[in-house]
Amino acid sequence: MKEQAPTDLTFTAYQAQHAGTGFADWLRAANQDRWNQMTGHRFVNDITSDRMPVATLLRYLQFEHAFVRTAVTIFGQSLVKAPSFQDQVHLIGVLHGLASGQDEFFARAFQTLGPTDDQTSRDLWPVGAHSLSRDSQMIAESGTYEDILSMMLAAEWMYFTWCKAAHGKVAEPIPAEWIALHIEPAFEAQVAWLRTTIDRLGPLLPLDAQTNCAHVFGRMLDLEIEFHHAPYESA
Repeated sequence: MKEQAPTDLTFTAYQAQHAGTGFADWLRAANQDRWNQMTGHRFVNDITSDRMPVATLLRYLQFEHAFVRTAVTIFGQSLVKAPSFQDQVHLIGVLHGLASGQDEFFARAFQTLGPTDDQTSRDLWPVGAHSLSRDSQMIAESGTYEDILSMMLAAEWMYFTWCKAAHGKVAEPIPAEWIALHIEPAFEAQVAWLRTTIDRLGPLLPLDAQTNCAHVFGRMLDLEIEFHHAPYESA
């Protein structure tokens, strides 16, 4: 009999065949094609090779700045739904970081790259630029704590992965700083916390809830792929 592919396995079956793996590893394996599409996206390749047009980068940062504001709401939902005080304390720190450090970067980037007042109105942004914020917020509002962790793990683990690979290869200051932000110790620690927490909670869930975690992990990757297409659609 042909061996079952990892993407078709339940978490329990996957772990039985892959000793030492956790729930987070299974979430990624269940969505490996999407993961590969995103980490190999044109956007990633263009930034890494210093081929990103300034206008495209500026549009991306405008879209991303809007999503960072949405991430505050998403992690606010996770704070409300967190099952332990320790998780709540960590999430308060996440919210503080989103509301402070990244805004400083965006202000410098917009000042360096050019004025933003002549850019396309938000109402005319491509669908992918809106879908990431809209759909991820809907998942956070209706989903469980584990759903939110799975969704944000997909986004942050993905960023950490490609930014770590790109670090040191980018000459342009703004893209280089953006990449550095996603591999600095605080961000790496956040990815590790998401992995550790979902590894702890995921195995305790019933099968249908585990399946839904894998679904929202993949949905977030789909949204990220569309989101990273959007700056090119605006060109």
